[in-house]
Amino acid sequence: MSESVTTDSTAASSFCGNGPQEVGHLFASPGVWICDGCVNTCYNVLQQLPGKEGGSSAVPMDSTMATIARVQQVALQGGREQATAGFLGLWDQIGTGGPPLHRVTIAHYRADLQNDLAEELLWKERALAAADAAQSKEEADAVRPLLASLNLNTAQTLYRLGRRPEALRHLSKAEQSQTHLPHDGYGEMLRIEIAAFRAKIDPQPELPL
Repeated sequence: MSESVTTDSTAASSFCGNGPQEVGHLFASPGVWICDGCVNTCYNVLQQLPGKEGGSSAVPMDSTMATIARVQQVALQGGREQATAGFLGLWDQIGTGGPPLHRVTIAHYRADLQNDLAEELLWKERALAAADAAQSKEEADAVRPLLASLNLNTAQTLYRLGRRPEALRHLSKAEQSQTHLPHDGYGEMLRIEIAAFRAKIDPQPELPL
């Protein structure tokens, strides 16, 4: 499948609905787009799925993640109010003691549904708090690869709000979390995005000739 990064203002991620002005990168294939944030989410969902056994091609999905995916599909089909209610219901149902990966995913999608930057930031901070709440090794392993992206996304929103010092702090955390990124196309893509954002908001002075 051929893929490229697009800046087409009419394009939008087929998963979260965000356009090129709202995401770091938007990747295009024939009739389909996906943003870097959704690549990140999909990668971590796949990491939680058991491997195939006995040659079967059917891979069961965690029932809560499947419900989250269905609610997100409603959002993509234009049912923003219904999706908002669905995510809030799931958020309350899972509670503060629920699996961090579930809470991170819901908070990520809730952030995407916000029209107000302050509310968007609130849900991104909740996603980070959910990741930080991981206690067992299994929970920590599930959310650790997300930390670089979560902190980068938070830094980007803070910068758009004019809160550069805080943005720089989260950017530094994103840089520190790069060691937990996979050594594949996704990991390399995110490392490039982190470096590009650093160059954008903290450019190094040119050395005199």
